[in-house]
Amino acid sequence: MIFCQDNVFLLKNKEISYLFRIGKYGHPEHLHFGAPVELSDAEALACRPGLGWGCSVLLEDKDSQSCLDDKALEWSGSGRGDYRESPLETGFSTDLRYVN
Repeated sequence: MIFCQDNVFLLKNKEISYLFRIGKYGHPEHLHFGAPVELSDAEALACRPGLGWGCSVLLEDKDSQSCLDDKALEWSGSGRGDYRESPLETGFSTDLRYVN
């Protein structure tokens, strides 16, 4: 079954759940994969934003919580603060965001 509410998506069956949400800036954030959970569990499973780090890349200059360094993104773009290896190599910075 697939459920969606307020930009939180839940895919589940009787044994497992996959939960993710679309963040404030349109990036899909991983919340959970494993034992069954509900849409209402999203906030409890979300990463708590910090104040940013000394050399963080901010998406919005005036928003210290717009740093992607401490978020578990579903898709790691390059040059945007998520330092995992990107599954897409284009030779330039990528910023893929959810539209609708």
